Amino acid sequence: MRALRALQPGSPADLRVQELDLPPVAAGSLVVAVTAAGVNRSDTLACRGIIPCDFPRTLGRDFAGVVVDGPPDLLGVRVWGSGGGELGLTTDGTHATHVVVPRDGVARTPDGLTDVEAAASALGYFAAHSALALATGVGSADPTSGLEPGDTVVVTGAAGGVGGAAAALAHRRGARVVGVVLDGNELRTVERSRGAVHFDALLASDTDDFPRRLRDATSGSGARAAVDVVGGAMVAALLPALALGGGVCVLGGPPHLAEATINTIDFYRKALRLVGLHTGLASCRDSARVLGALGEDFDSGHLTPSAVSGTYALGDAPRAYADVERGVAGRLVLVPGSV
Repeated sequence: MRALRALQPGSPADLRVQELDLPPVAAGSLVVAVTAAGVNRSDTLACRGIIPCDFPRTLGRDFAGVVVDGPPDLLGVRVWGSGGGELGLTTDGTHATHVVVPRDGVARTPDGLTDVEAAASALGYFAAHSALALATGVGSADPTSGLEPGDTVVVTGAAGGVGGAAAALAHRRGARVVGVVLDGNELRTVERSRGAVHFDALLASDTDDFPRRLRDATSGSGARAAVDVVGGAMVAALLPALALGGGVCVLGGPPHLAEATINTIDFYRKALRLVGLHTGLASCRDSARVLGALGEDFDSGHLTPSAVSGTYALGDAPRAYADVERGVAGRLVLVPGSV
């Protein structure tokens, strides 16, 4: 097999493709021939040692491919998945031609997704489903994410993979979705995208009157839930827009803008919920359960894959990592079998 190896913490330019022996397959595990693997911000942080992992290490958490060794009923089956705190951190990950994962750490890839689309969408949809479930106060095993038709949901980072996935899931449950983007350029990008159909309203947050416009957009009973990938001051803007008993789930944001000031009287009188989501505390088994439940909605077209802006051969992975660090819009995907 060929694998992208981080020999020690450092720059993406230091990553190397190496020839390795296929690892042995323990009971309860299987081998996936990886046809596509998404590149996430967390992969670049692990590369630099900001997220702790053991070196040398094959990085990567998202994957799509075909089972080539394992239970007979899965041989030749297309599968997809995403790791949490294990793949690419404590065990070798998916930026390789093959990866070993637990038998229950994969889901069958929906017929409505290509392998590249599946690899681009796995983490985003797992994170989005989990965030909605936490914001509404139900467990992630609930396929409805705790939403009912007519609920209002606010999604920040609407131009990104997690934001777009959260909007699609909420729209599928019959919710009214208010998307929040950074500025007018991002707003126009979302309006032109395949996922635009999932939003009932879009707001740019770079104006002084944004908090008022957000409250106006959620007027009436307020928002049942909010999924926030921005953090910091955005949390303070979201809480007043929530309905009685509503919740915000925060799962991202730059460290230098992490602090927020909130009105605690409003918070307790409305019985609001503020909760965090760290997908690194989950596992590929957790994501497989969620992704497996979404297959029919992808096949029916109710859910749309995350937008892919580029594919890269394994040897071009350092460039893909650098592009992720630069903030290139859209999802970037490695195709390990290509030259």
